[in-house]
Amino acid sequence: DFDLVNPLPIPEKPWALRGKGDGPRKMIYAAPFDDPGLIRLNQELVEKYRRIEEKEQRWEEVQIAGAELVVVAFGSAARAALDAVQMARAEGLKVGMIRPITLFPFPRKAFAELRRSAKAFLDVEMNAGQMKEDLERVVGPDAVIHHLGQGGGKIIYPDEVFEEVKKFMK
Repeated sequence: DFDLVNPLPIPEKPWALRGKGDGPRKMIYAAPFDDPGLIRLNQELVEKYRRIEEKEQRWEEVQIAGAELVVVAFGSAARAALDAVQMARAEGLKVGMIRPITLFPFPRKAFAELRRSAKAFLDVEMNAGQMKEDLERVVGPDAVIHHLGQGGGKIIYPDEVFEEVKKFMK
């Protein structure tokens, strides 16, 4: 058995939007700008992001000179990918690696020449392959790009990456 307690009265919320009912209509504005102010703000943001994209791209290149296959990996997956690239080079395979240090902005400059010289790209990620879309955008729709990885906390090991590399290099 429980003792019933009278609930406290709900305080009035004069700031809240309401549907039908009495009282004046309330409106919440998304931005405190008039149209020219909002347009100017958006133009400033576009310019800001353009400057960031131009100046803040960062990446590391590993043995990309003459690489036919370029492995692209960041974070923890990059450690496994680096070991796999070294294993491949030890077997004489022309494999290199780009390790994006910044994901935004994506280091498109790193791929300027590679999109013409590399035969394929191997996207190694410990997720569902979000970076693959960035790769497709910078190397073009005709480039061969394969994704290795999955989400859910599965760790990628160097041997897995090396096996994928060998499949590509046959």
